[in-house]
Amino acid sequence: MNFLISKMCFNALQICPSFKYSLKKVKSLLLVLICNISIVSLYGCYDNSISVMIDKFDAPRFNWRTIELTESDFTDIWAIDTNNIFLLDYWEQSLHKISGGNVEHYNAGNYEMFSMVGISENEIFIFGISPLYEFVFIKWNGAGFEYFPTGVFLSEYSSNWFRGCVGNSNEVWICSQKGIAKLEGENITTYLYPDSTMTILDIFETPDNKIQIICERSMPGEYRQSLFELQDTTFTKIFDFTQPISSYFDYTYLKQLNGYKYGLTFNQNNNYGLICFKNFSGAGFSDNFCINKGISLSIPVGSNFQDLTFIAYTEESVFEHSRKGILNWNGIVLSREIELPAPGFFGDNDKIFSANANTIIVLCQGRFPVKIFVGTRK
Repeated sequence: MNFLISKMCFNALQICPSFKYSLKKVKSLLLVLICNISIVSLYGCYDNSISVMIDKFDAPRFNWRTIELTESDFTDIWAIDTNNIFLLDYWEQSLHKISGGNVEHYNAGNYEMFSMVGISENEIFIFGISPLYEFVFIKWNGAGFEYFPTGVFLSEYSSNWFRGCVGNSNEVWICSQKGIAKLEGENITTYLYPDSTMTILDIFETPDNKIQIICERSMPGEYRQSLFELQDTTFTKIFDFTQPISSYFDYTYLKQLNGYKYGLTFNQNNNYGLICFKNFSGAGFSDNFCINKGISLSIPVGSNFQDLTFIAYTEESVFEHSRKGILNWNGIVLSREIELPAPGFFGDNDKIFSANANTIIVLCQGRFPVKIFVGTRK
């Protein structure tokens, strides 16, 4: 899959962002970066980075159980613990709650709903589109839905992206190339998108309570990323990074984990299949650590860089049957957690979510029945 059209994001626990979808390709689009694996020999990073070998694994650090569902077409998952797990059903336009083995359905009306984030089980914010293509904040209050139209409209219903995030219980954001909207209490404030030539990748709140946006643009011969920050009433550019386009896709992508920014490089120094994590100073990148032997990551989650859990794809003998499963990184060594089902005929649409520091929830819906894997730290 082309790295420029495939994106990898980290979920945040209490701060932005939530995951979103192309408005035309909700059912099929996976927001992942997957690299082809062709190298099994060891490659190092730069001298001051750590090279992580994956020939050996720790035993699982989580206990796992499985929930099976007959429904499908879920676009997002959220939970604060394992007592209640919420799923967003795109086609049924409803919120599902799994509690004690029972599934309850709550229809939200004629809205296309793409993603959600939560503060509590009575404060879940859904990011959706009205029949008139207007962005709408839809709040689940524990008993029903509240609706907050933004006044931001899509001009056409194709090839548009948007992101949603929540900083705290009083401030929620939707960001798109057509405009940015903030819900604070019951009040809507709109802002201009800072550069309409760039595509939104992420909107999030930093640890010092700044709202920032990561954007990208592919141009002839180069790939550009920019970081914008809300200053007073305007999103101002505070970082810009341009890289020449390489046939090996040797790019460093600006990412964030719980508001902390970092860099992610695939095929560093043209070493195909090598993934390296970078420190970000605010003005550039420096080396941190690398993972060897071509494990492809999709949507890692975690509380920090010494506690990451992710879906891994590999052609190596990491998983016995499907070559896909869950790995956990503790800053020293990977643990092989659980193998996931092989993709179905139409591919897969997996999503991983960190409910809290000790609970990981994985949604797999490439085959029937749909399966949810719940991992609880030992």
